[in-house]
Amino acid sequence: MYHVLCYGDSNTWGFMPNLGTRYPRDVRWTGIAAKNLGEDFYLIEEGMNGRTCGHSDVISPQRSGKDYIYPCLISHKPLDLIIVMLGTNDTKSRYHLNAFEISKAMTALLQTIQSIQHWEGMNADILLISPIPLEDRCNIPDGQVDAGSIEVSRKLPPYFEAIAKQMGLHYMNAADYVTEVGEDGIHFTPKAHAQMAEAVAAKIREIRKAQGR
Repeated sequence: MYHVLCYGDSNTWGFMPNLGTRYPRDVRWTGIAAKNLGEDFYLIEEGMNGRTCGHSDVISPQRSGKDYIYPCLISHKPLDLIIVMLGTNDTKSRYHLNAFEISKAMTALLQTIQSIQHWEGMNADILLISPIPLEDRCNIPDGQVDAGSIEVSRKLPPYFEAIAKQMGLHYMNAADYVTEVGEDGIHFTPKAHAQMAEAVAAKIREIRKAQGR
């Protein structure tokens, strides 16, 4: 059995645009990918609405991806692959972060994963996925998302790709595969989940083949 941890935010959790409810498992990209991959693969869904790379938030507590990653990895080990797709929530206007600063938070998260693996005797590969950029129509007030957030989100992929190259990780850009989002300009439609599932499943197969597992 090949164990894959999918560590992300609301687009991994399966947030339905403008509704706040959750898509069924067979609509979420994680569920579709698991079905496509078959019984030899076990995909673990670890999506959380509002999760950041590492920023703590007094308004929405317990959202730091860096703070939660240790118990998460220990709970689910052994693992063969860890998929990380975060960064969108770090663009919230109340955080006042630019793309470079978000990339540093992502680097710290990934280094924490590597450190945990070292001390816990784990040897999972890591796949870093740049999230899709925010659409122009995305406008959530009260310190959530504004024009600055949209601009920052579009600058993240080159930074994340550079991180993956420097750290020797696998990399994907979700925007290369997802062609549409919902009315809120942030969250995947069922079509987008299907597109993401197909791309990630193919990447998982490629990584497993390279690992020889």
